Amino acid sequence: MRAMSEQWAIQIDVTNRCPHGCSNCTRLTRHVQETPYFMPVEQFREILRCAAPFPTESPPDPEGRTKVIGIIGGEPTLHPQFTELVDAIEELVPDRKHRGLWTSLGPIYREHQARCGEVFGFQNKNAHDKPCWHQPVAVAARELMDDTRAMWKLIWDCWLQTHWCGSITPRGVYFCEVAATWDLLLRPEAESLALPVTDHFWNRSMIDFHPQMKAYCPLCGLAMPLPRRRDTDRRDDITPGNLKLLTDALGHEPQDVVLFDPTGYRPETYADNWHPRRYREPSPDDVGNPQP
Repeated sequence: MRAMSEQWAIQIDVTNRCPHGCSNCTRLTRHVQETPYFMPVEQFREILRCAAPFPTESPPDPEGRTKVIGIIGGEPTLHPQFTELVDAIEELVPDRKHRGLWTSLGPIYREHQARCGEVFGFQNKNAHDKPCWHQPVAVAARELMDDTRAMWKLIWDCWLQTHWCGSITPRGVYFCEVAATWDLLLRPEAESLALPVTDHFWNRSMIDFHPQMKAYCPLCGLAMPLPRRRDTDRRDDITPGNLKLLTDALGHEPQDVVLFDPTGYRPETYADNWHPRRYREPSPDDVGNPQP
């Protein structure tokens, strides 16, 4: 794992609303729609104020990528004040090359396309019109592996946290976007494990994030060699324990889930042909930095 200061981006989740509901989305968008949010603009501006020095004052990215502060979702253009968010990041992050936008396009994006081209030096455009293969998020590592030490070794080498970045939601700061998702789904806001957004929050030690890691990494399957699912299946893979957790949290059994039997799981079964970072083929619509 990497400390937030060593990651290549800071992602601000301005909404969890999304029109797609892809299989095994890291935001579990098929289930969080019952707890939708839109980040207030003033909160977004305060996060930007605290995050603005990150691209230039944090260590260089080990993979040579230009560091960015990103707007992401859900689908960020669904935010009813998206124009104000764009104005804010232009104002508070001075250099265009350090501004990023992650979007699934669609008609709402087209309304903002020209402005986004002016403001963002990097846009990740994934219209979900090409094959994407998503690693199971809700297949719990703790249900797959009896050997806790071996489980945590795989978790510590998690490709997503190492090559991707942390997340900031209206609740606060997380070392990983999946931790942010589980926190939203499983805990009331008063019991959230999010850390506060403060000046230079991205310089926090990983020790500060240990409560998040302890609570949420064992619920996640991203670090485990597993078969992936096509995004358009519109179903989430889930283990029995996580199904109970999610059912209790939602107050009803979630729909469109596929139960994954953890009996007899062995990482080596899938390890040889497991390349989770290659979730889709490169697209000519991508400009700027490569995929994580």
